[in-house]
Amino acid sequence: MSLGFPTNPQVGDLYTTNSGQTYQWDGSAWIIYSGASPTYPNITVTNITIISTGTIGGANIVTTANIYQYIAQSVSGAISVIYAGTDTAVSTASNSVTIWNTSTLQSVTSRGNTTDQRILITNPAGSASVTQGALVVSGGVGIAKGLTVGGTIVSTGTNYVWSSTSATSTSTGAMVVVGGLGVGQDVWIGGDLHVRGHFVLTTSSFYNQVVGGVDIQITGTNDQIFFNDVSTLQSVTDRGSTTTNIVTFNNATESTSTNTGAVLVTHGMAVQGNLSIGQALQFQSSNIDSNQVVINTTDATVIDLYDSTQWRTAKYLVQIESGTGYNAAFETIEILLLVDNLGNIFSTEYAVLTTTGELGEFSADVSGDNMVRLYFTPNSAVTTIVKLLRTTIAW
Repeated sequence: MSLGFPTNPQVGDLYTTNSGQTYQWDGSAWIIYSGASPTYPNITVTNITIISTGTIGGANIVTTANIYQYIAQSVSGAISVIYAGTDTAVSTASNSVTIWNTSTLQSVTSRGNTTDQRILITNPAGSASVTQGALVVSGGVGIAKGLTVGGTIVSTGTNYVWSSTSATSTSTGAMVVVGGLGVGQDVWIGGDLHVRGHFVLTTSSFYNQVVGGVDIQITGTNDQIFFNDVSTLQSVTDRGSTTTNIVTFNNATESTSTNTGAVLVTHGMAVQGNLSIGQALQFQSSNIDSNQVVINTTDATVIDLYDSTQWRTAKYLVQIESGTGYNAAFETIEILLLVDNLGNIFSTEYAVLTTTGELGEFSADVSGDNMVRLYFTPNSAVTTIVKLLRTTIAW
């Protein structure tokens, strides 16, 4: 009859048969329980001949055809236990004995880890880290011959190509890449760099390969190269001193002498066209200036002023326009002003020319700030435009 061992036992489980015999599951087979873990001798089988009946050395042959008979007789001592050997498991459930191989790669390679057969791993798992992929190796890998990789090579450490072969073309060198090469960070090159067969200049070779030309200064560090234009107005005009472009000087320095101002001309200057001056035209000891004032009152209005400590004499040519249209009136007049060393001012008017008579009166004074002021007082409050040209002579 069947011993009725339970299915799916856990290591260490106990089971007692109807006859009172207790067994314990050791992970591979049910063994007689005696309170301690038993030990078993190894059995080596070299050849097995499958037959249905018979004896070997006077002992009955056990087959799947008659094993249940001997298991049933275990209570009388025929066969009491079936043991599983190395990497083997045994089950006697359901009136049959099942023996299967439980070896692992660890147990197999512990007995022998070399083979002259090709090993093919068909697992399709990809690898994005050192713990992923169809084959994971915790230590290093030694490869005596070539390595062909169909996907991406990912490295978390430092990689070296130990060959010292130099490159003289796109198909030579310690490492040859047939397609493009993308580099996400810096590239350090110990030798020369060539692109399309031409030598590429780097900071390490730059000083010996490139020399600054006229008005070009080259400086650099290990990381940067600077090209500086060191030209001056002299060096530029030595190569060409004419231009069809407008030249603008934005310096705001005023001119009060022959050696002050935004532009200084040591010798003569020729102007073939018109010369427009926004303020005064300064000479060595004289000055020409102009001004325009719009007046809409009969009050005395300052129409010009200058520094009495710089200019002693002033001559004005004044033009006055009063009103508009056919009723407009005009006047032109010349005025001379003179300042003495005490700050007293003297004036005279002459060469008066009008269309309908004089349009107002002129006067002048010197204030506490030493500024000479020329006033005009219109005869009427209509719009009056006063334009003047002043020539001054220094002390």
